[in-house]
Amino acid sequence: MQRRTWLVAITILVVISGAVVTIVMAQSPKETKAAASPFTGKVLVVSLQSESNFGAVLGEARIKQLGSQSFLVGKGLDYGHPDDWRMDQTIWIALSSISSMTEFADLKTYEEAVENISRRTRF
Repeated sequence: MQRRTWLVAITILVVISGAVVTIVMAQSPKETKAAASPFTGKVLVVSLQSESNFGAVLGEARIKQLGSQSFLVGKGLDYGHPDDWRMDQTIWIALSSISSMTEFADLKTYEEAVENISRRTRF
């Protein structure tokens, strides 16, 4: 009888340990994915499918889920347009509505590119 009690106790312990390990392993990749953004430190210039001249300039960009839809979410940066009220605001753009994105290494690289374009269009 004592052997049987030990056998049952060990079996239960093994099953519980296996379940705990499975749960922990299943949650770890999700936490890692959420923490790591491929756009960390980058500046993104986003164009929309509906109107390619319209979009946003984003810093601190990351991908977020809202319900079943994925969004590119970031902080609106100044791109030189005097009427842009979205500067310093959090902007959500549905991934399905994006036609293109241009990635700059950082804010300085983006500003240099904008300045180069401005110089070329002055003539």
